[in-house]
Amino acid sequence: MLVSKILKSLLFWPLLSSSLASGLNITQQQAINRNRTISVGYVIFDGFEGLDVWGPLEWITQMSVFFPMNLSTISYKTGPVHARYATHLGASYDQVVGGSMLATHTFSNAPDLDIIIVPGGTGVLNATLGNSTIIEDFLNARFDCAEYLLGVSFGVTHLARSGLLNGKKATTNKSGWTWITPYGKDVNWVTQARWVADGKIWTSSGMASSIDMMYEFLGQFYGKEGALNYMTNVIEYAPHTNPNWDPYGPVHNVPGANATSPTLDCVGPVPLPVRNSSASSSNQR
Repeated sequence: MLVSKILKSLLFWPLLSSSLASGLNITQQQAINRNRTISVGYVIFDGFEGLDVWGPLEWITQMSVFFPMNLSTISYKTGPVHARYATHLGASYDQVVGGSMLATHTFSNAPDLDIIIVPGGTGVLNATLGNSTIIEDFLNARFDCAEYLLGVSFGVTHLARSGLLNGKKATTNKSGWTWITPYGKDVNWVTQARWVADGKIWTSSGMASSIDMMYEFLGQFYGKEGALNYMTNVIEYAPHTNPNWDPYGPVHNVPGANATSPTLDCVGPVPLPVRNSSASSSNQR
């Protein structure tokens, strides 16, 4: 708590105070979201894809400096969960390195959740090929009470298998397209998309696209002006903001992908909060 206060006073608040105090161009719902505690649940499992988790978590971490949140990491059991490749299809990946994180809850005792995020990774293959429905059962049990459900890359497989994507638009990892999409025969799969939002469900393409999807999601949830755009420049990331930019469909020969679509997307820093001269000069003294 003390460290948080020091960071706010020394780094963030002086730069944002004038923008936040003068009123931002945000909706009434975004203003409400900024002032309530959000419960975020991240599903993890042995063999989770690191970028699917730690990429979006960077945004969540930075936004929690400004807006109240609780984070739960949810798995089959509590304790360490490893990102290194899980053994699957008879192959061993003992030589593969990967980080780990602690699961704080299990699927049976997770708290009430406003936002649920499901990553991909080799653990998805193991659960699916092993006919496990534990994650699907969890998603179905929690879906009605959750405000949003986000699926990333191969993690979209769990959303498809749960039936929650039936009749909805969705996308997924293009390198795994032909393996994933048959699990959602009643899904309106979008071949040319970096991410897709349909109601309360968001789905992203491959791993790195999860970072762009999370930027857009948090922008719609909290508003982009102020904290989100400022922290985007602090971490020095230029997000792809066009959900239809997707050169990887043609790269991986996804049926129906537009091979003539642009492969380059010119991105740059997002706008910083405007600082008035008096606030700027006073902060420098």
